[in-house]
Amino acid sequence: MTGNIFIISEVTVVAILGIPTAIYLFFVYRSKAKPVEQLSETIANFGLFNSLYSVFLSMALVTLMVNFYTVQDDTSNEAEAIVSAMRLANGLSDATSLKLSLVAYAKSVVDYDLKAMQTGQMSAEASTAFDHLWDKAYNIKLATKNDESIHRALIADWSCPR
Repeated sequence: MTGNIFIISEVTVVAILGIPTAIYLFFVYRSKAKPVEQLSETIANFGLFNSLYSVFLSMALVTLMVNFYTVQDDTSNEAEAIVSAMRLANGLSDATSLKLSLVAYAKSVVDYDLKAMQTGQMSAEASTAFDHLWDKAYNIKLATKNDESIHRALIADWSCPR
């Protein structure tokens, strides 16, 4: 089951805690007992329901917040990697095609990958652009020792996990 974790958890909490409480209150209402006799029991049930609901709600919010911050950190790391790669590519003597591939990859992430993230997958367009970027990085012509050093740093920067 995929979807909004917050909504799913709220529906689950209401189903597990709210429905039995509502059924109990319905039977108390329908019974012929005086309300004062069952008042303390009703208050205790509402207190229990409120306590459990607040615990489940806080757990859902913490889970949602952790997921948000994980995605935010991953997005920041990806953006920093692209900026770092562009800066390194600026030091190469002939990196025009590599830079264009890098820009194409960044554009495909924004245009296609963000939408595909809703299903938990990488878009085909971004995957293709990423593969094309690696091909360009491996096939770049290195003219000087400086180019070799920068190229090695560029590949190492892309290869290390963030």
